[in-house]
Amino acid sequence: MDGYLQNDKPIFRAIITPNRSLSHSGRRKILQFFSLYFFALGCFFLSKGWWPLHIFMGLDLIALYFAFKVNFERAKSKECITLLKNNLIVEKQNHKGQAKQWELQPFWTRIAYEKSMDEDQLEHLYLCSKQQKISIATDLSRHERFEFYKALKRALLKVNHLPDIEIK
Repeated sequence: MDGYLQNDKPIFRAIITPNRSLSHSGRRKILQFFSLYFFALGCFFLSKGWWPLHIFMGLDLIALYFAFKVNFERAKSKECITLLKNNLIVEKQNHKGQAKQWELQPFWTRIAYEKSMDEDQLEHLYLCSKQQKISIATDLSRHERFEFYKALKRALLKVNHLPDIEIK
């Protein structure tokens, strides 16, 4: 980071990662449960002579495994937003480890948003500076995105020495 000096303390820093409610051990327990369930059900179907169902339940189990694998792989992405006195640094890393970084000047940066049509909630957040428009906080829920918007807006006002306003 060019603008990030060791003695330059961050005024605002947020690391955003995707929400995941299931741990690795939880994933393993679910797969074990379905393995036992499909095996028992498969044995019943096999005893009735319905052997093709046993194969399809095995395919279902394989599909479930790969769905969990893709889900946990995507959870490796992250987004880091750091506001310093003279720089706003946005770093994005996708699930493959590829990283992008943007450095913006806080004085020229504003936060833009799109609201959903049916509800009065933030659908998308953007950092706009000169001719750049960077989508941020994509992994947050709508409520979390609004709270993040308020916190970042206050930090930008503070760094630009502007009075704090009530954000609705």
